[in-house]
Amino acid sequence: MKPPLLALALGVAIIPGLAHAQAEEIDAGIESPGNQVFLVRNDRGVMQYDTRTTNPGSGPNDLSRTNLGPYMPQLTASFSYGGVKYLFLRTGQYVGLDANSENVVQRLSYIDNNNWPGLAPYGNKIEAALRFKGSTILFFLSDGQYIEYDMAQRNIAFGPIAMNAITLPSLQNVAGQITGAARWDNNRAVIFLRGQRHMWFNFRGVNASGLPTPNFGSQFAQPQVFAGGYQGGYQAPPVPQYQPPVPQPQWQQPQVWQPQAQRPQWQQPPVQQPQFQQPVGSPGTINRLTNKLNYTADTQTLAMRPDSHRIATGGWDNTLSIWDSSGQTLVHAVAISLQGRGDLLLDTAFSPNGQRIVTGSRQTGNTAEVTVNVWDASTGSQALILQGAPTGFCQSVAYDPQGLRIAAGCFSQTTGNAMVRVWDANNGAQLFQINGVDGPVTFSPDGNLLASASGATQEINIYNSRTSQLLQTLQGNAVSGIKKAVFTPDGTHLVTGNFNGTVTVWSIPTGQIVSSFSGHAGPVNDIAINRNVTRIASAGEDGRLILWDSSTGRQLSSYNGPKPLRNVLFNPDGDVVLTGGDENIIRIFAD
Repeated sequence: MKPPLLALALGVAIIPGLAHAQAEEIDAGIESPGNQVFLVRNDRGVMQYDTRTTNPGSGPNDLSRTNLGPYMPQLTASFSYGGVKYLFLRTGQYVGLDANSENVVQRLSYIDNNNWPGLAPYGNKIEAALRFKGSTILFFLSDGQYIEYDMAQRNIAFGPIAMNAITLPSLQNVAGQITGAARWDNNRAVIFLRGQRHMWFNFRGVNASGLPTPNFGSQFAQPQVFAGGYQGGYQAPPVPQYQPPVPQPQWQQPQVWQPQAQRPQWQQPPVQQPQFQQPVGSPGTINRLTNKLNYTADTQTLAMRPDSHRIATGGWDNTLSIWDSSGQTLVHAVAISLQGRGDLLLDTAFSPNGQRIVTGSRQTGNTAEVTVNVWDASTGSQALILQGAPTGFCQSVAYDPQGLRIAAGCFSQTTGNAMVRVWDANNGAQLFQINGVDGPVTFSPDGNLLASASGATQEINIYNSRTSQLLQTLQGNAVSGIKKAVFTPDGTHLVTGNFNGTVTVWSIPTGQIVSSFSGHAGPVNDIAINRNVTRIASAGEDGRLILWDSSTGRQLSSYNGPKPLRNVLFNPDGDVVLTGGDENIIRIFAD
């Protein structure tokens, strides 16, 4: 029997005949070729799944007589990479098996700096493992932290760091409760929790979808009876003090796709009409997809110059691309590599005059890198040095509407501290720092107010943007954390996109919630408001783009995409909507 790969399809499907079965705790998932996955229970029974369906195959099975047998009693985590199944044991050891034959190709050894550089101090803390993007492996630790390990470079790329609303959104409340994990396909996995529960995990959004779900009554409801238990105590095979590492071709020739920082091919096919001219259609609806533009990387950020003649995009390719959109065809005008300034572009914003652009990115591993930078939007050269510019995880940046100040919301990967910093946009001098909040950050239209929140809280603070004085705190008990915030053009209201899938409109004068719209099945990643405040657009983790009537909360129209959407914006006239996300496509809609 060949153990398979673990992860799960979205949604919960009831398995016929198992509605009353009692589920066991899941300790590990083993992925194998042939669209199979094995879930290892705490009684060492193993359930076999076909990843092409939501139905389980045979099981519970006994793998004690297979090549996996000697390792099953102490197995705590597993993943496959480069044709090798890696099994991690509670004893702080690991073994590598050929993915097809299951013959040992890397002998049982302790996790040390010879075979897993940097991972040795955490070998006894590993609770689960997932093959993530490219050559990255996620190790979930028993203390609630996690590590991103780069198999190609053979080192820790990121962490160990706590799971929170910035690093792993939606998993912060289950930190320390993870018992196992398994990859299902290229887009998602399943995380198993204590108490016979599970959560879906989106690779592209790097977050969990929804709340923990009981295994009972789901596709993970499994028969309790298992007659193949192990007899006697487990005796681990003897381990020598040092095992010379076996050559590992997967580190020389990774077989998993890695994002390549290449020039996006947006020139073909050409745009058939000026995308920002007034088209004919029914006002108030997204009724025409005017263009679909292929992009080379998951789009984490999308911005438009105030005159709409330039568009900026970026994401997992760690390159800021600026496109000329003034003619019939989008032309790639400037490409700015962020090499040495992070490994993921998270947010960007044009200055009001369109001459500069500020970026926020994520630090690469434990190497200190400046992750808030200001660029010349025409040449791509660095335009301004920000005093005391932060390192770490900077997910939100903003220019004030007068172009006088720059704000960034950041999170330190080493200290765990959250902070918002504000600089003079002309000379780069730091004006002040606000501790305890990390974004999203946004300025009011007159530039006098600065709003910021922490993604883990259900409140957002309003500050004097010149003095940092806290003026107001907006509190709501039904938002489950705030992902995005935007002032209305008249400055009287603040609109937020929330982790629980709602869009909330807050009154600035009263501090009260005016209205709340529900329509997304997961976090609202971005929102936009048109110039005359008649419509709100929201982009969600569920792949939906929704256009709302801002006064009634009625859904005017929607688009259902196959993968999470990260960004949405209106053009200045409000008759065109752009959105991007994990599908590597920028879509342009028009009324």
